[in-house]
Amino acid sequence: MVNIDIYFNYGGEWIKEPHILYRKKLYNLWRGYDSDLLSFRNIVSEYTTRFKFVGVQQLIVTNPSGRYYEVEEDVGIRLLLSLISEEFFIINLFPVDDCSYVSLFLILSNILSHFSQ
Repeated sequence: MVNIDIYFNYGGEWIKEPHILYRKKLYNLWRGYDSDLLSFRNIVSEYTTRFKFVGVQQLIVTNPSGRYYEVEEDVGIRLLLSLISEEFFIINLFPVDDCSYVSLFLILSNILSHFSQ
């Protein structure tokens, strides 16, 4: 078990040009969360129940350098958790809940494809 801090960002704005950026607005923090309990379903549930999202079209995470990656299902969560260390224990999550941002699907790398290279 490793305790992690998870930032659930919401209410911000995606900017696609000249590069992808999320202008942060609001967040909720799960401090010291047991990483063994984290699942894709828990994350989506937090966004749909607490923040009243209708759905989550895409779940995005940033690495320490600020690059964005798409995380899909529990396999993506497990890969993300495999990167947790004493230096890297904070996870910043960003939802895409609007179908108008489908073009983010084409621009962002999936975290799985990034680590299989």
